[in-house]
Amino acid sequence: MEPAVIAAVISVTGAGLLGGVGFFLQRLDKKFDRLDQKIDQRLEAFEERINLKVDGLESRIEKLEGKVEALGVELRSELASLKLTVGKIEFAQDHHSEQLALIAGYSERIARLEGAVFNAES
Repeated sequence: MEPAVIAAVISVTGAGLLGGVGFFLQRLDKKFDRLDQKIDQRLEAFEERINLKVDGLESRIEKLEGKVEALGVELRSELASLKLTVGKIEFAQDHHSEQLALIAGYSERIARLEGAVFNAES
């Protein structure tokens, strides 16, 4: 074959191959575009689900914080009430201790008087 014919055949074959490769690359590019869109959609949906879950968790945390704060107030009030009750009990205990000491003193006196009366009678 003549070099001109060979060059023409190579040129036509090369042009055909280049056209085929170009067509293939265009199709591949479109598939990548669709894939990019699907990935973007899935990422957006995932981000939306995550944001909804985070919002739900934040709401639950706020409610729990409110409950904890209310319990703290209630516990402080209860503690103050218990301290007051303990103070009253300590006061009553001191008062009863004083009365017991007086009674003990009276019982010693009575015992001495009884001894004196019984010794005087004998």
